[in-house]
Amino acid sequence: MTLEIAFLLIVLLAMVVLFLTEKLPIDLTAFLGLVVLIFTGYIAADQAFTGFASSAVITMLAIFIVSAALMNAGVADVAAAYIHKIVGGRETALLITMMVTAGVLSAFMNNIAATAVLMPAVASLARRAGFHPSKVFMPLSFGAIVGGTTTLVGTPPNILAGSVLEERGLEPFQLFDFTPIGVVLLLIAIVY
Repeated sequence: MTLEIAFLLIVLLAMVVLFLTEKLPIDLTAFLGLVVLIFTGYIAADQAFTGFASSAVITMLAIFIVSAALMNAGVADVAAAYIHKIVGGRETALLITMMVTAGVLSAFMNNIAATAVLMPAVASLARRAGFHPSKVFMPLSFGAIVGGTTTLVGTPPNILAGSVLEERGLEPFQLFDFTPIGVVLLLIAIVY
């Protein structure tokens, strides 16, 4: 092992430890790792930031912005009122409706944001129905994860795959190319 490889492994290990312990904020840890690699000459400054110009990165940033706007606009309150109106206090109906709602939201916004938007509403609905909210949080997250696979913008790997195709001069994915498979996966997750 060369000295360069050993140094890079040490930097990587230090970053992993900082990510896991969160002694520093995760974004600061990532940025510091980049800065260390630039100042030690392992990567040129112009190369270090070229990835930020990628259409995939810009799309993900835009989705985070839209997600934050939806959260601030009170989407959770509207969703809770609508779901309660439909299902009342029936647990199975609540689980199915909540997973479908999470799936639809996460098809067009970040999975984490979709889950975060719905968690307060789902907790409130669970309490109204007479069961503990923890019983519905896992299905909620599954609905959001699988729902994200139904569109191009629903999950970062889909965005990245479309971006790579476009960069290579191939026909990129369209917004709903993943929908048939994603909907089947969401239905399987709901039944499970």
